[in-house]
Amino acid sequence: MDKELKALKEMVAIMLKKQNQLITENLELRKRCLSLESTVKMNHEMKNTLEEIKRENSALKGKCTNYEAALQGVQERLDSNLETGKEMSEMKLDEWKIWKKEREEEKVNFAEVVKQQIKEKTHTGHSYTGDQRKGRINESFGGQKEVYGYIWTRRKKEPSEICEGEGGERNG
Repeated sequence: MDKELKALKEMVAIMLKKQNQLITENLELRKRCLSLESTVKMNHEMKNTLEEIKRENSALKGKCTNYEAALQGVQERLDSNLETGKEMSEMKLDEWKIWKKEREEEKVNFAEVVKQQIKEKTHTGHSYTGDQRKGRINESFGGQKEVYGYIWTRRKKEPSEICEGEGGERNG
C-alpha cells in the first residue's frame, strides 16, 4: 500500500501543479480577454466615428458642388457685367460732358446778366454798394442762382449786427 499511497501522493502533487498552471493560465487569458474587449469597444467607437465623418464628408461634397456651380454663375455674370460696365462708363462720361456743357452755358448766361446790370447802372447813374448789387442779382434770379457750383443767396446778418440794428446793446 505504501506504493499505492506514494503513487497517489505523486498524482495529487502533479494535479495540484497542473491546477496552479491552469489557474495562472486562466488569469492571463482573462486579462487578455479584457484587453481585447476594450480594443473591440474602441474599434466599434472608431467605426461609428468614421461612418459619421463619411456622412459629413458626403454632405460637404454636395455643398461644394453647389458652391462651385454658384461660383461659375457669378463668374459668368461678372464677365458679362464687365462688357456692360464698359458701355455704362461711356454713357456716364457722355452724361458728364453734357452736364459740364450746361454749367458752362449757365456761366455765360450769368456773365450776360451781370453785364446787363452794369449797363443799367451806367444808364441810370445809380451807384450801388456790393450788397446792393448782390441783392439786385438775387432779385433777378428769384433770390437764388447757382454759379460755379455755389448757391448765391442774401448774406445773413451776424449776431452783432442784429443787436445793433434793433437798438439793443450787446453785453460783451
